[in-house]
Amino acid sequence: MTNSETASIDQIERCRRVNRLAAAKYAEQGVAPDDIAIAAAYSAVDLALHNVGDPATAIAWVRRALDVMEAGLPLTVETMQ
Repeated sequence: MTNSETASIDQIERCRRVNRLAAAKYAEQGVAPDDIAIAAAYSAVDLALHNVGDPATAIAWVRRALDVMEAGLPLTVETMQ
């Protein structure tokens, strides 16, 4: 792994930590876990849109990120269907 890959992973983990803290705050305010997760998905598209410029490309970018995440997970019955 290169230094830039290591730095990127560290930055991603820092952002994830902040997002988890925010989700905990929303839960404390009574927001349902499903709503928090859906809002996070919309936010992922919002952030991708900022980088790529159009909604369809932003959604495709997030789909690709999910594919990469899924590829790194152990296979389960749900992912095999």
